[in-house]
Amino acid sequence: MLSDIKRLMWTIAILALPGRSERENAKQFSALCSALQAARAPVSTDLLNAPDNPEKMPTAITALYATAIPDGYFNNETYGLFKTKEEFEEARQTVKTSRNEAKQLVYKRIPETPSKREAERALERLYNKTMEQINVANNKHKELKQLAQEAQAELHTAVNGNATGKAASKDNFAARPAGCTPTGNPSVDKQSLAQALACLCSATSNGNNFCFNGVNSATYGTGSADTGALSAYSAIVAKCKQNTQVTADPRTLQNAIATFSAALGNSAFTGNSNGGRYVLGNGAGNDCTGGDSESACVNYHGAIKSDSIQEITWVKNLITAADKLEQAALLRTEISALQADFKDSEALAWQIRHTADIVAAVPQATKAGQQQQIPESDCNKHQSKTDCKDPCKWNENATDANKKCSLDPKKTAEQQETQATATENDKKEEKCNGKLEAECTKAPECKWEGKECKDSSILANKQLALLVSSFVTSLC
Repeated sequence: MLSDIKRLMWTIAILALPGRSERENAKQFSALCSALQAARAPVSTDLLNAPDNPEKMPTAITALYATAIPDGYFNNETYGLFKTKEEFEEARQTVKTSRNEAKQLVYKRIPETPSKREAERALERLYNKTMEQINVANNKHKELKQLAQEAQAELHTAVNGNATGKAASKDNFAARPAGCTPTGNPSVDKQSLAQALACLCSATSNGNNFCFNGVNSATYGTGSADTGALSAYSAIVAKCKQNTQVTADPRTLQNAIATFSAALGNSAFTGNSNGGRYVLGNGAGNDCTGGDSESACVNYHGAIKSDSIQEITWVKNLITAADKLEQAALLRTEISALQADFKDSEALAWQIRHTADIVAAVPQATKAGQQQQIPESDCNKHQSKTDCKDPCKWNENATDANKKCSLDPKKTAEQQETQATATENDKKEEKCNGKLEAECTKAPECKWEGKECKDSSILANKQLALLVSSFVTSLC
C-alpha cells in the first residue's frame, strides 16, 4: 500500500513539472522587449516639429536703438540699422505707442545732447553682436531638429526596418532560416528587433509558452515564409507592452543594449565553433531553423565579423540614435546659454539708455555757433536722396553704390571754421577758470575737481564717454 502511495505521489510530481520548453527563452525575450520598448519610445515632437529661426531680436534692443536716432533722421524712410521702410516704421511705432501700466511711454527718445551720439554707437554695436548670436542660435536650432529627425529614423529602422515608422509588413521579414541566421546583409537578413522576436519565440513544435505565458506560436517554424514571421511577431509584440508616456532617451537605449549583450550567448549551442557566443536563445540545438524550442533562436555569428555586437544592424541603429540624442542634449544646453545672453544684452541696452538720460540731465553749457560735426559714416547710412541732408551731399554717380550720400566737403570746412571760432570764444568766455573752491561750489555751472574749478557740462560729457566706452568694450 505504501509503495502504491509513493508511486502516485511521484506521478503527480512529474505531471506538475513544466515541459522543458516552458519559459525557456524568457530572459532573451525580456532583453529584446526592453530594446523594442526603448526603440519605440518617440523622439520629442517639440524637437521634430520645431519652427525654423525661432530666435528673434529682442524688441527692446531695436526700440532703444531707435530712441537714439538723431531727430533730423527719425522720420526718414531708412537709417542706420533699418534698411527698409517697413522695419524702420515698425520700430517708430513701437517707440511711439508702447506704454506701461501707468500709461507712460516705455521708450522715450534721447534728447539732442552730446550723449545721444555715444548712445547710438553703443546700441548699434550691441544690436549687431546680438544679431550674430541670434544667427548662431538659429543654426543650432536647425542642427538640433536635424539630429532629432535622424535619431527618430534610426529608432524606426531598429524596430522593423522602416525608417519612416510604418507598421511592419511581410516585406520587413525574411523566410526561415535566413532571417534567423543573418550573414551580414541587412536587406536579405532583415536584421531588426521584429525579426529577432519572431525567431526567438516561434517554433514548429514545443512552442508553448517558451517566451512567455499565453502564446503558442508555430507560424514561423522550419521553412516558414515571411508571412509566418509577420504572424508570429504580431502575437509576440502584444506581450511587450509600451509605456506611451515616455520619450526616447539615450541612457535607456544604452541600458537596453547592455541588457541584450548580457542575454546573448548559448554555451549549449553546437552549430558554431565559437561555443554559441553570439546566439540568442537556449537549448542544445545546432541551428536556428525553428524546428522546436531548442532551435528557436537567432544566430548572429555570421553577421558579426569583428567580435562586436555593434555589427548587428538594429544594435547599430540604437547606438547611432543614442549618440544623436546626446548631441541634441548638448545643443539644447548651448541654445539655453545663448538665450540667457539675449536677456543680458537687453539689460545692457537699458543701461546704455539710462546712462544717456543721466548725462542729459546735467546742465549743458551752450556754445554759441558751435555745431556737432557728424562723421562720414553717418552720411553713408542714407540710401536715398530724400534722406541725404546737410551736411551730407547726394552724388548719383558715386563709384561706390553704398556711398552715394557722403559728407559735403564745403559744409565740413564751414563747420570746422565755425567750431574753431566757437572754441576760441569759449576760451574767452570760460566762467569757471581761476575761481577759488568756495566760489566754484556756489556756481551751478561749475564744479571743483582736484585743485581747480571746471565747467560741469564738460565733466559730464567725459563721464558719459567713459561709461559708453566701457559698454562698447564689453561687446568686443
